[in-house]
Amino acid sequence: MTDPTLSQDAAHAVALGILTHFQRQADQGLIVLDERLHVADVTASLDARLDPDAEVRGQPLLELIHPEDQAAVPDDLLVQLHSGQDVHVEVRLNTRGVAVWCELDFLPVTPPQPGMWALAIVRDITPRKTAEQHARTLEARRDALMEVAMDAIVSIDRHGRVVAWNPAATTMFGYTLKEVLGQQLSALIIRPADRDAHQRGMARPARRVWRGGACRSRRCTRRATPCRSN
Repeated sequence: MTDPTLSQDAAHAVALGILTHFQRQADQGLIVLDERLHVADVTASLDARLDPDAEVRGQPLLELIHPEDQAAVPDDLLVQLHSGQDVHVEVRLNTRGVAVWCELDFLPVTPPQPGMWALAIVRDITPRKTAEQHARTLEARRDALMEVAMDAIVSIDRHGRVVAWNPAATTMFGYTLKEVLGQQLSALIIRPADRDAHQRGMARPARRVWRGGACRSRRCTRRATPCRSN
């Protein structure tokens, strides 16, 4: 039978070894949590970023997290961890008074040690979150411009399916956004006689620019409507 004291000593040594490892990591940090989810220890680099003028150890983990993101941490975090579940959250940590987006991966200490029940690996994901926010801003700006544009604007994916369709396109072609999303553009507005040429043009690997041609409109099915796409 395994001596429980030896198992505890081994677990403690492993946890301390992990902490020592993360002390040398510039892009990651580690938080050691006790049975109350209070900070028992933290790597020096992360400690300096969190609050160099205050003692982080002994504080509840939630105190380090932005109030709007605290709900992302499960109330039964320790129960989940020690039942074998993975826990991963993305939250803002209060670092020197500035909220910084971080990814927290929680690991259980098995068996739990006095003052050492779980570990949280911390990675700064601010650049990714900033890029995501920038993309959302651009998308919102694009959507706003499409709504007020007087010209028909249609976007398709690499398979020729409609992914964007503004009100002016509805006015020109007679199809609503709901009707066209996910549909093949060629089946909607390209004349049957021109579809083969359209498909060949779409298959070309070079940058595709439709300089001119004719398309169909539900509002005017007896004649082709001259169109230009850039």
